[in-house]
Amino acid sequence: MLRGMYAMVAKDLSPVPLCIAAFGNGVRWICAYYYVGYISRRMLGVVLSIGVAVEAVIYGYSVEGFAGIVLRYLSMLQLMKMVSYVVVNREYAILGKDDLKFAEPVLSPTIPGFIIYPTLCYQMHYPASPERSYFNMFVYLLLAMPSSIAFYWTLTELCYNACLKVLHDGDFDAYLDVIIWVNAGWVSGFVVVFISFFGIQGEISRFGDKKFFGAWWDTTVLGYWRRWNSMIHMWIKRHVYKALLKKNITQRTSKLAIFLFSGVVHEYIIGNCVKRRGIGFLVMFLQMPLDYSVHHICVKLRLSPNLASFVVFNLLGAPAVALIATFAVNRK
Repeated sequence: MLRGMYAMVAKDLSPVPLCIAAFGNGVRWICAYYYVGYISRRMLGVVLSIGVAVEAVIYGYSVEGFAGIVLRYLSMLQLMKMVSYVVVNREYAILGKDDLKFAEPVLSPTIPGFIIYPTLCYQMHYPASPERSYFNMFVYLLLAMPSSIAFYWTLTELCYNACLKVLHDGDFDAYLDVIIWVNAGWVSGFVVVFISFFGIQGEISRFGDKKFFGAWWDTTVLGYWRRWNSMIHMWIKRHVYKALLKKNITQRTSKLAIFLFSGVVHEYIIGNCVKRRGIGFLVMFLQMPLDYSVHHICVKLRLSPNLASFVVFNLLGAPAVALIATFAVNRK
């Protein structure tokens, strides 16, 4: 199993895209550091344009498969961090009403510190843990390996084979297997990233706010996207949603813009892996009409919206994406 995981990553990974990603992100942070002294709107636009252009270059030299997803994901996180850093510094770190105020002790971030903190939103001070918990780090490390193996095995072996049976034979029992294994893989991947990786990152940096996600498994359609990744949700809320509201754009239009933005990001990260262009963007673009439809059905039939979201995401949505990806890969 470990050999299979290593072979999968080694097959796609090469030094060139790694060096380009490291160099590109270094260039972005150098621009951000020297930009802080200039607060004009024009300079803000220049720096943000440089950041996006660098990401386009990284994408052009990116790798395929799982390794490509990881590389693009990490690079996109750094781009979002850089945007937050320059925007907040331009606005003199004015915090919104929804931002939490933390008591002492606090961390005052430097750029290297902000890069390694498990947060995307820049502010002048962060909550600090009194000390590092080496026991917690040990637990997070213990979780990393089995959850990574489960993530690889359930998606690339069990779910993939079940999808082939559904596509070739139309086997309903195989579809039930797809539901089981795609959700098992999703949960395993979630544990790797949001519990193990960010937990270790938080302990190393003594970052005090370790709420990286909410109860995304028990919520509505739109509530899911607010809870499953708190860091990205807060970044979008601060730097996209509030910025649009300040320009007197309506809440509904602002929410639509959020999902359009999120669709572009999802397409950028997973497009190469799924092998079906547009699926990441389409999935996110459909969230608002999907939420409206589900809400309407729940009111008419007096159903629980939480149960409806479980059906939409876990029983229909995730298996559908797995089947589309399997079909696209085998067609080639």
